[in-house]
Amino acid sequence: MMAKQYMLALTTSVMFFLLTASGAMASQNQCLTCHQDVRNAAMEQMFIHEPVAKSQCKGCHSANPEDTIYAEPVEQELIDTDSNDNEWIKWLAESFVESTQQTALLPVGACNSPLTIKLWYQNRSKQQSTINCPEVSTIPIKSAPPQVPTISQLHLSNYNDKLFTRATLVWATDAPCRCQLIYKFDEHQYVQHEDDLFTNNHNQEIRNFNPSNTNIAVECTDTFQQQTQSKFVPLTALPLRNDETIALTGKSSAEFTINYYRIAGNIEISIKTNQPATISIGQTEHNQEPMTTNQQEQNQPLHSGHSPLANEKQLNTTICFKCHRSTVEVSSHPINVLPPLGMIIPPEYPLLSNGMLTCMTCHSRHSSNNEARLIKQSKKALCTGCHTNY
Repeated sequence: MMAKQYMLALTTSVMFFLLTASGAMASQNQCLTCHQDVRNAAMEQMFIHEPVAKSQCKGCHSANPEDTIYAEPVEQELIDTDSNDNEWIKWLAESFVESTQQTALLPVGACNSPLTIKLWYQNRSKQQSTINCPEVSTIPIKSAPPQVPTISQLHLSNYNDKLFTRATLVWATDAPCRCQLIYKFDEHQYVQHEDDLFTNNHNQEIRNFNPSNTNIAVECTDTFQQQTQSKFVPLTALPLRNDETIALTGKSSAEFTINYYRIAGNIEISIKTNQPATISIGQTEHNQEPMTTNQQEQNQPLHSGHSPLANEKQLNTTICFKCHRSTVEVSSHPINVLPPLGMIIPPEYPLLSNGMLTCMTCHSRHSSNNEARLIKQSKKALCTGCHTNY
């Protein structure tokens, strides 16, 4: 077994040498002009993360999704632009929940330059387009509704209290809203926020709760900043039903439409797609300081012109979904949640700055001598590090 593992590591190293020697990964190797020591240390381990082996540093570390490298083939890839170290996209609003209609609320100033719309569909196809927001004076003004938004159809679409308690809460609003799910148990209160975009159909998953005394409420805010909150109800009193998923339209082309409205000092951009999709809206930004001739020859950017890096959550969780989507979605261990009350998490298990668990809590980022790049030598050792009564 050890011989096979050694040959696997050796093969990976040889493949990397051939790729870099041919210059195939030249555009990705810019990071290694400063961080070659990090990669060298990673390559000494038995199990190496594929992007590390191929020097695809930007695939995980860059804030620009166009730099991302994916392990699985992406079907029906409509647009795949090349990355540019002198420009990057600043995402103004993002949602990682698939829906057919979502609304963004952007400042009026966002209309002064082209906007980038990026959509990821259920069938893994990707679409990116550049749109020109109309002149502010030509955008119709939208009046506030006479009533605050209404919350309805609050129910459970998934519930499991076996190894880890988990529940998916689903509800609807009669106007596009951003919501937060509030749940209380054991005299503590927790809040889970939705992503940046507003929508009419909502869902949130909670884990590691006490089923016998958990109470649920939903607070929603529409694009006019009008708020409403439901009453707290016992989680076990909510109806449980399976929600029908929206059928894909096969291999037909993905299409979307956009409507614009003016709301006070903001622009409401409503995007409707013919297939469920996640949506990101951004603007192209440029590095402020150009490189000198000497630095261009060395392919080294100025420190102040360093390409923007992924934020903490994206680097430790969100980016993992792009290659390991099926594995993450069916995994039994929760992520993006706080540890249960009273559980002591040892320091060798990395957490986000807000204390939440991520994929990297259990898996080493670059490489490991343990299978699946676990931070412990076995799955049992990994579990018992936190679950002392395992």
